[in-house]
Amino acid sequence: MKAEYIAAEIRENIGIITLNNPNNLNSINEKMLRELSEQIAEYDNSKHVRVIVLKGIEKSFAAGLDIKSIAANLSNAKEILKNMQTSFQSILTAKKPLIAAVSGFALGIGCEIVMCCDIVLATETARFGLPELSIGLLPCFGGCHLLTKTVGKAKAMDMILSGRALLADEAEKAGLVSRIVTSESLTEEYTKLAQRIASLPQNTVLRAKRIISQAAQSPQAELENLLSLSSVESSEFKQSLMSYAQKKPSNAAKA
Repeated sequence: MKAEYIAAEIRENIGIITLNNPNNLNSINEKMLRELSEQIAEYDNSKHVRVIVLKGIEKSFAAGLDIKSIAANLSNAKEILKNMQTSFQSILTAKKPLIAAVSGFALGIGCEIVMCCDIVLATETARFGLPELSIGLLPCFGGCHLLTKTVGKAKAMDMILSGRALLADEAEKAGLVSRIVTSESLTEEYTKLAQRIASLPQNTVLRAKRIISQAAQSPQAELENLLSLSSVESSEFKQSLMSYAQKKPSNAAKA
């Protein structure tokens, strides 16, 4: 069955996945994340693919959770997010190198997906942030520990507690971005990088990724997932969510 929210293709030994929900700035709903998860798993198990590239549209890599879809199913919000956390695991546990090609917004789950990738190329228009606290929700996909281990405690506190997004140059300096490229050269740059990695001895590449990933692992992911699910049941989240979905900012959203 053809995917609704992503596009996928293989070029030589490179699996390219495009997040494709342009009418909603690539905000991610349950089905979209499931499609992404299944496609990553397929490429991760394919003998024809050596490197996986994740990219979005020009205006947005992924602009966070699809809040309206969750608001429309508020009574099932916890179950929806729990299912999405399960889908998210294929990104966290992918064996093959993941390259993120980021243009525009990478917010909330979009930023968390980026942090799961091994190399991040970003254009000057890229913006990275975890603004979930503004609607009474914790980052739901490991964002607190992923961001802290990537940029350090002080900057992670600043970004998560204030909701401030990093511009591309600050994100690069903080270690969230591997390098900045121009919007015009993004496709060329991720293609050259992926081709270079794909040309190397595959078993050695896989071992190198495994060693580096293990060195960066944190035991806090499971705790964060549990706490984020608890926050879904709070009254402030439910009130903020409905206000956000109706485009009427609540006090929590203004904080």
